[in-house]
Amino acid sequence: MKTHLMTFQNTSIIMGEDLTESRILEDACKTNTVVLLADNYVAELYGKKLQGVLQKAAKEVFLLTFPEGEASKSRSVKESLEDQMQAKGLGRDTTLIGLGGGVTTDLAGFIASTYCRGIPLVLMPTSLLAMVDASIGGKTGVNTPYGKNLIGTFYLPQTLIIDFDFLQSLPPKSLGEGLVEVIKVALTCDEDLFHQIELLGESLFKVGHSLKEIVKKACEIKLKVVAEDFEEKEGMRRILNFGHTVGHALEKFFKYEMPHGCAVAFGVIAESYMALEISLLKKTHFDRVVKVLKPFLEKRNFDIKEVYEYMALDKKSKNQEARFVLIDSIGQALPFDGEYCTSVEQEIVLNALHFIREL
Repeated sequence: MKTHLMTFQNTSIIMGEDLTESRILEDACKTNTVVLLADNYVAELYGKKLQGVLQKAAKEVFLLTFPEGEASKSRSVKESLEDQMQAKGLGRDTTLIGLGGGVTTDLAGFIASTYCRGIPLVLMPTSLLAMVDASIGGKTGVNTPYGKNLIGTFYLPQTLIIDFDFLQSLPPKSLGEGLVEVIKVALTCDEDLFHQIELLGESLFKVGHSLKEIVKKACEIKLKVVAEDFEEKEGMRRILNFGHTVGHALEKFFKYEMPHGCAVAFGVIAESYMALEISLLKKTHFDRVVKVLKPFLEKRNFDIKEVYEYMALDKKSKNQEARFVLIDSIGQALPFDGEYCTSVEQEIVLNALHFIREL
């Protein structure tokens, strides 16, 4: 696959192979001082190598690391990393590179948006989930004890480098995390993409031409949605939250030990079930949703009442009442007077939670 370049506002998005071996990263760093941010695992796998590449380009490069995992997406870790940067005397003439999965890209973006009131940001997602979701659209943030992504900013990178070579080291389970987000995009925006996913089946888990084309298509769709509602003020961007009202509540219940992709897969099925129950979605379409997402589920038991209560903390909630993105067919989310989400009767929501708990 040849290098593919897209632009979004002031962001250059470069997608392809062998990108870390080219001058693309060097050219993306316009300052002489660079902070390379990665979790401990990614730092060992790729960070030190990229640090060397940039040092050969006469850059002063500081590799800062933090423990891998969702627990690091916190205010305390952000503060610690900022303190380390200040201790080194780094100012606004510093480029911050976020190298890693969604935790890293969210954390790096948040730091870049607030450090010295904003420094240049480059993102290099290493997971499929980060490539198709976390790194695209400018959302940054950290979790709190009350919920996921409740504190953050909108801040775009100057350059987003999506190098498919990073996918070669990922196990099928990690690929599945990102594929769920691709399926979510297809269900809300593109029936043809969903049909393509259905036809590919298990071959989706092979890093080849088909997967790369699907990733490219999903990124283009997400950028189109984000362009219409960048700061999620008009409502359109909420369709990218399909399955996440339930999914984030499940993640909180399991103390973020449930994989994000699994939680969203459960959430998409649950919110599709709600649409079925209120006669918006046909049973044949609902069955297709369940069939495609079942391979991404892990059997888990949970307290339905507790998960239901966590939903009120979702960012789409209104008057402390959870609201849900609903589809009425494959590839189409309902606008609900431009809100792109709506409240659902408690009994139906509880029935949906019962349904997914039995899957």
